[in-house]
Amino acid sequence: MKQLMSLRTALFAVLCLATVAVSARETELRMGVYIYDYAFRRIAEGYGEDLKSFAEKHFQFLQKNHVNAIHLTVANPNGKDFREVWLPLMRKYGIKAYLQLDFAYFRGGDASWTEKEENRKA
Repeated sequence: MKQLMSLRTALFAVLCLATVAVSARETELRMGVYIYDYAFRRIAEGYGEDLKSFAEKHFQFLQKNHVNAIHLTVANPNGKDFREVWLPLMRKYGIKAYLQLDFAYFRGGDASWTEKEENRKA
């Protein structure tokens, strides 16, 4: 009977330690903002700045305020802006990105899209 109790106690201890180990591996909470690349470019141009320097200031502000994720909508994830502006800044400031699809409602008043074309892009 004593051996059974010792076995139960040992099993309980192992399960408790496993639970603690799993909870210690949990990831941190992600707090993010939405960024639309085409709107960001227009704003940068409105301030007379290039996209990269304007985005760098924005990422510094985000990091300072403990923002660690962005929901980034890019027209072309294989394009130059993504590779040369967004990706290096995300790496530099340790900000994770959740890429968003560029659906028609992200593009404002452009009524030239068709459902077939949007399905192809998605």
